[in-house]
Amino acid sequence: MEKEEAERRLGSSVCDPGTYLIRFSDKEASKGGFVFSIKVTETTIRHYMIEGKPDTACNGNEYDAKLVLLPVQEGKENETFPNLVTLVEDRIRMHEFDGVKAKYVCRDLQFNAVFKGYKKTT
Repeated sequence: MEKEEAERRLGSSVCDPGTYLIRFSDKEASKGGFVFSIKVTETTIRHYMIEGKPDTACNGNEYDAKLVLLPVQEGKENETFPNLVTLVEDRIRMHEFDGVKAKYVCRDLQFNAVFKGYKKTT
């Protein structure tokens, strides 16, 4: 999904502030890049890069894509996530971005099924 399509979907009147989506980056998908897009006001959509290391993700016993949400917040310089589900659960959902909590997943998207039913286990 391109940036313009993400903005069209999130800018819809059915999406409240706090609605978000994750999409492949237009320019960085081949390098494991995603984008987290969130509606912060009725007229403002913000986009945050998610960088990863897919080339080393399967080198260990456990899958670890080493995903990083950019820009990195102070005190979280070494924070990486092994996969998108963990990133969304631990760093995006119910966290604040530009003064609004990421509360709602944008409806009717292909990736939504990836996140349904997953729970972090310890």
